[in-house]
Amino acid sequence: MRTYRFGTGTLAELAAVCDELGVERPLLVTTARAAAGVQGLPVVSIYEGVRPHVPVETVGEVVDTVGRLEVDALVALGGGSAIDTSKAAVGALVEAGTSPPLV
Repeated sequence: MRTYRFGTGTLAELAAVCDELGVERPLLVTTARAAAGVQGLPVVSIYEGVRPHVPVETVGEVVDTVGRLEVDALVALGGGSAIDTSKAAVGALVEAGTSPPLV
């Protein structure tokens, strides 16, 4: 399932969206620059290593974080690289036979 929200004030809706979807342990997937501008979000952790062109290593780091922290949803903050990194991580989890988080 994918839920897309964008625009001014969207992050303020994150807790409500998580409640609506039954998400308890979301991971924010973003860049270091974007992560510096957010605080107090209802997330279990922030992965701030997103890079352009979605390197395989980056996807692996997200997959490892999902397993280590028992993440049940990925929240992509930013543009195409954050979204693509999240989608690639879910694809890798599916390929590995692991139950993927919501995106």
